[in-house]
Amino acid sequence: MPAGKKRQKKCDNDIDTSDNPPACKPVKDQSSKNCPCITTEDVNELIQQRMDEVFSEQFEKLKDKLVTVMANKISCLVEENNSLKLEIQQLRESSIQTSDILNEDKQKLDKKARHLEQEINQIKNESNKFKVAIDDTEQLMKKKNLRIVGLQEDEMETDNMKERLVEVSKSSLHVQSITVNDFDEVYRLGKKQKDEPRQVMVHFKTIEARNAFYKGRRNLYDEANKISKSGIYINEDLTSYRQRLYFDARRLRRKGIIHSTWTSNGNLMIKACENDQPTNIKTHRNMADLMRNHQTSINREHPSSSDETTGSCPENYHNAS
Repeated sequence: MPAGKKRQKKCDNDIDTSDNPPACKPVKDQSSKNCPCITTEDVNELIQQRMDEVFSEQFEKLKDKLVTVMANKISCLVEENNSLKLEIQQLRESSIQTSDILNEDKQKLDKKARHLEQEINQIKNESNKFKVAIDDTEQLMKKKNLRIVGLQEDEMETDNMKERLVEVSKSSLHVQSITVNDFDEVYRLGKKQKDEPRQVMVHFKTIEARNAFYKGRRNLYDEANKISKSGIYINEDLTSYRQRLYFDARRLRRKGIIHSTWTSNGNLMIKACENDQPTNIKTHRNMADLMRNHQTSINREHPSSSDETTGSCPENYHNAS
């Protein structure tokens, strides 16, 4: 055998010190079982296993951190919620206390308001009584006076007004006892007008002469329609307030709400019904009370009657004082 070939065979048994790994030599039968080589699948499996381990480790850390953060957040929310509950409870208690204080103040104010209202009503009542007393005093000063309406004016009447009234007394009133000496003063009221004569104010010296002259006025009227035949009307000299009161009473009579009204010695008298007793009326409230009582009586006797029937009281009288 050649020397080169022997050397080659010997070299095959030597250890390979080169950097290249020895190549796998195929061996019959058990060559695949004893081969130390790593395949790509093995590498991928190892990588996937390592990634799973890292991911699981990081996930556990993240989960622990997240649980800690959520626990802290929940704890903060619970504290805030408790704080809010406490504030709400304090506000509720404060609101209740404030409400109690307000209710107490309201009760005090209501009591004070009722007391003031009572005082105001008392003052009003005293004021009305005072006004009535003043009106009575003023009317008392007019007790000897009469007013004549519709007496035609004469340019020369200034000097003979008393004589004209004596003539009216005898011819129209059929009162023969009146003389010139019964008159204290006689004069016209207001400025002269073209269309109608001015009223005549008559001051008598005695109440007896005044009453006799006033009583004769009935002879001026037509009994059928209660209208003066000569156009002359004789009225008592009333205060300004009683004139308004008498005007309203006559308006009620014209509407058929009351039966009749007249004045007597300066007092306003009203009969709600024909069979009623006359009522002395001094204020609009007296008139309203009379109408209200009369309406109540009518409603009691005739339940189907309404405010439009006789005896009803105009709305403005209910609020009059």
